[in-house]
Amino acid sequence: SPTPVVAGTATTFAFVGTGLNTNGDQDCVKVVTGSNCSSAATAAGSAEVCDLGPGDASGQNASTAVFTFSAAGHYTVCYAFGPKGSAYAVLSPNVGVLASVLSYTSSPTPVVAGTATTFAFVGTGLNTNGDQDCVKVVTGSNCSSAATAAGSAEVCDLGPGDASGQNASTAVFTFSAAGHYTVCYAFGPKGSAYAVLSPNVGVL
Repeated sequence: SPTPVVAGTATTFAFVGTGLNTNGDQDCVKVVTGSNCSSAATAAGSAEVCDLGPGDASGQNASTAVFTFSAAGHYTVCYAFGPKGSAYAVLSPNVGVLASVLSYTSSPTPVVAGTATTFAFVGTGLNTNGDQDCVKVVTGSNCSSAATAAGSAEVCDLGPGDASGQNASTAVFTFSAAGHYTVCYAFGPKGSAYAVLSPNVGVL
């Protein structure tokens, strides 16, 4: 919890079983890329946890570990009964981590019709490769059906370069008319559902 799991947000994983040991260097948990708990790398900025919560005790029916992932993806949860160094077992299901956009800014400001404006997005797990994350600005408030705004077009090759797992992305728009428009962001691949970002953008 919380769900869904979002990159950049601390998430508590709660385990239920018998004979769990939450003392330090006993039961351990890690989340890995791929499906092999023995050899796969830990996932997206996370690390092995070998001092589980909520307190220190043996013979427990519950344990917890907190992870913060730096990038979106599908990862495997692994649990090892103590002592530390024991073999890991794969838990089901896998965990899906979503990317997130935390905020955006526009430059120059104010946004003026006929002037190229760079929109800069800050978040986690952003993908600036071609045909991955996409941005559009629309009339109205419905990112799915509304028309793109005032001479602008959908952008699906974001800047500043081509990479995945990024904390920033950019797109450039030039609007042909003044108005109040909605900024929409879709996590890749191209064709995925758009989400509304706040606030709306006012064009003079």
